[in-house]
Amino acid sequence: MNFFTLSALVNTITCSFLGIFVFSKNRKSEVNKIFFLYTLAIFSWSGSYFLWQTSHNEVSALFWTKALTACAIFIPVFYTQLVYGVIGRKKEKYLFYLLYVVAVTFFALSFGYWLVKSLEPRAGFEFWPVAGSGYKYYLSFWFSLVIYSTGLLFYSLFHTQGQRKIQLLYFLIASIIGYSGGITNFPLWYNIQIRP
Repeated sequence: MNFFTLSALVNTITCSFLGIFVFSKNRKSEVNKIFFLYTLAIFSWSGSYFLWQTSHNEVSALFWTKALTACAIFIPVFYTQLVYGVIGRKKEKYLFYLLYVVAVTFFALSFGYWLVKSLEPRAGFEFWPVAGSGYKYYLSFWFSLVIYSTGLLFYSLFHTQGQRKIQLLYFLIASIIGYSGGITNFPLWYNIQIRP
């Protein structure tokens, strides 16, 4: 088992326990519900990543690559919703309707060839995805939400005091570390030789 396979497995297990733990603490809390969905999206992405990395044939690897692409689109949507809840910002109903429509559209398109064109050996990986013609739109949506939400979190940090400020700081640090690691998967899709 290589580092990528192991980290995907650890991420999958950690997210499942963390999501269930937080949700079970207060099932009525809107923030806890969204946190559960956020960890569920990461769990689904990580689990698909693990299954992709352990695939022994191209058909299986391609299916799991498309599955992880489908699951990953919900990560920034739930992240945005979670940030809104944590900072206490009023939910913009129409914005979230639009985000969900776009996410569901990308989800549906993930299983065709518009996002994942094919697989080929790259940077020591036997089956690495090649970006389809629509993948740049997928990435634009993904990055826009992550940057926007992290910016809201950063802004809120400087307008909060006491223990709440410390909580927001931890959330911001965890977000920056997590997304900084996650985005290293994208360059190789365009044959930019940077390993994840």
